[in-house]
Amino acid sequence: MSDGTWTTVEPVPGAFVVNLGDMLSVWTQRRFAATPHRVRQTRRDRYRTSVAFFFEPNFDAVIHPLQNCALRGAAAASNADFEHSTEPLRRAMRGGGLVYGEHLFAKVSGNFKFVA
Repeated sequence: MSDGTWTTVEPVPGAFVVNLGDMLSVWTQRRFAATPHRVRQTRRDRYRTSVAFFFEPNFDAVIHPLQNCALRGAAAASNADFEHSTEPLRRAMRGGGLVYGEHLFAKVSGNFKFVA
């Protein structure tokens, strides 16, 4: 949620959830926004499956907003939306481009502590 809390979502039989990623947010200028998400087993008496599949661009791919989506989605994005984003992602959301590998490296570096 916008206040930093998480929402419990009960599984719906026969349904599946698709979480969108950062690059789709860039292409559509957040018309389709990536959101933080987690899957937790909250009850012992129910079986829940989570299958992650990541389809990512090449490391050196340059990602730009798509022209036909940029105007419609740009108004929905604010600076606060990107507070915890990488610098390459913030730059792309302002209408520039990003090299996917720069974003990936910045994102992984921000999520994990590397010890030399």
